[in-house]
Amino acid sequence: MKILPASPIRRVLPMALAATIIPFAAAALTPGFPLTDSAPGSPDFKRQFEASFALHPSIEPPLSPRDRELYQEIEPWLEDDPDRAIAWVDRERTTDNSPAFAYLLGNLYYQKAEWDDAEAALQEAIAAYPAFRRAHRTLGLVLIRRERYVEAAETWQRVIALGGGDAQSYGLLGYAWLQQSHFASSLHAYRMARMFDPNRIDFRRGEAHALYSMGEYRQAIAMLDELIAQQPDNPEFWRLQANAFLQVEAFEQALINLEILRGLGQATADTLLLLGDLYLQQDLLDLALPVFKETLRADAPANPERVLHPLPALIAADRLDEAEQYLHQVQAAYPTLQHPEIQLTQARLELAQDDAASAGIRVETVLDQSPLHAQALLLMGYIHLALSNPDSALLSFQRVQGDLPAELDAALEQARIYIDRNQVDSALPLLRRIHSHHPSTTLQQYIQSLESPTHPSYH
Repeated sequence: MKILPASPIRRVLPMALAATIIPFAAAALTPGFPLTDSAPGSPDFKRQFEASFALHPSIEPPLSPRDRELYQEIEPWLEDDPDRAIAWVDRERTTDNSPAFAYLLGNLYYQKAEWDDAEAALQEAIAAYPAFRRAHRTLGLVLIRRERYVEAAETWQRVIALGGGDAQSYGLLGYAWLQQSHFASSLHAYRMARMFDPNRIDFRRGEAHALYSMGEYRQAIAMLDELIAQQPDNPEFWRLQANAFLQVEAFEQALINLEILRGLGQATADTLLLLGDLYLQQDLLDLALPVFKETLRADAPANPERVLHPLPALIAADRLDEAEQYLHQVQAAYPTLQHPEIQLTQARLELAQDDAASAGIRVETVLDQSPLHAQALLLMGYIHLALSNPDSALLSFQRVQGDLPAELDAALEQARIYIDRNQVDSALPLLRRIHSHHPSTTLQQYIQSLESPTHPSYH
């Protein structure tokens, strides 16, 4: 680690990217996902629903001979003409009819996606016959459709308690719990569902989401390997696995996943920003810059100010023309973007071009709005150094707080000033603090040399 940087401007670097990447990745993840092969409307479950029109007299409300005659009359219309069946049931049924007719109405309304009427009829059937398992099952489907997940979970639990524990019941119970962030319960339900149907995509998908949300990242990665092998063009699986790789600091694997998303044409602006940040973290500025430029042509990201991330790195690499050009591209893409980093970047450019006075004016505009802005105070310290005002620089560096990377940079500059003044006792605590956060053999040896009785400043 350099104790005395060759140029102050080289110390004005972005915040530690490792600290910003992980929270972004986690925030990008939502607990649920759109159902596909386990959705109430999927072909398999639709066939199961159509079979639910059949009677099960041994475990359901009994039918009188007259009820059975009525049921047989409308049976031909149940699947092909639900409107005719509904009109007939409404006209012919009485309070003496079996609750099976209320259930039948609920099924017919469900088939027509008329959720209010379906729910009312099913609740009527359940009120008359609380153990009516198929009525609970269709009600569970209605509640999933209506995204009422608390009630849906309770309903599917009731279905299972009544002996209806199958792939659909456990799968939709797992989904309802996942939507409520009950991840351990969701995981258990999905594993039960997979006992009945191990190959269904949604069940493994739900298990991967639950594992990720519980912090079981390596298990989630393994499950996503299976899903990716089955659906290699599904961007959700690549994106979720990239998040899991980030959580275990497997940055190279995350980069690969994000580049695959980019190659599939499925990289959102936020995905591209994450990819660019990862390249910056790996000191791969030449790979990061094209990604950030691609972001400028994509849909607006959630946090547009993140497109500014490569600017400090470009300036630190003395690529000032590229930094200036990129800043102009950002301003063209986001003409209304107002962010302190824009002013600070322009100030860094001016400082690097030996125009410290102009840089100081820009930084002052930021500090007028945010007097404790850590990066602005740090930069003002460098400006004072460039203007040969070490006392003012020291005051600026001492005020840097609330941003650990900036604090450590400021501590380094304060130590440099103190050492230049032969005030080693003031420099040592600062250097020790830096070493505690970033252990370095070179820095340790330097500290020991300052502490040595043979050092000229030793008292």
